[in-house]
Amino acid sequence: GVQGDVAQTFKDKMLKIGKNVVLETKMNELYYRASYCSLNCSFVILSYSGEIESELRGVKKLKERQIPLLAITSYGDNTLSQYANYVLNVSTRERLKDNLGDFAMNISTMLILDILYVSIFNTDYLKHVERRRSSSQGFDLFRTSKNPNIK
Repeated sequence: GVQGDVAQTFKDKMLKIGKNVVLETKMNELYYRASYCSLNCSFVILSYSGEIESELRGVKKLKERQIPLLAITSYGDNTLSQYANYVLNVSTRERLKDNLGDFAMNISTMLILDILYVSIFNTDYLKHVERRRSSSQGFDLFRTSKNPNIK
């Protein structure tokens, strides 16, 4: 949904330290990924309402297969939270139908995903620093700046 760009940023950060993240934007495909992924996978589901039926089909399959699920969703009781192994809540300052742009959800989700990234990074800090540096050096060979603050 609207969190796709925020999730893409998380995926990009994880890729730069050698972690594979698959981003599903079609919730019906979540069901099939949940059905056939290896048992050592884990899932993170971003959902403000936690009540989207096509999403919940995949979530139920994850529960059935005992695959860990972290839900990033609004405060309060919702179906997604009931199925998740772990729940991190985002701001519920916006109504479903009359919000002005999902600002609170975006900022909350970005913060949570950044904290998740840093936590994973810190599990093997030196290895991830080296991976990040080596991948950046290869990719950024021809990238320059006249700004001494970012050189």
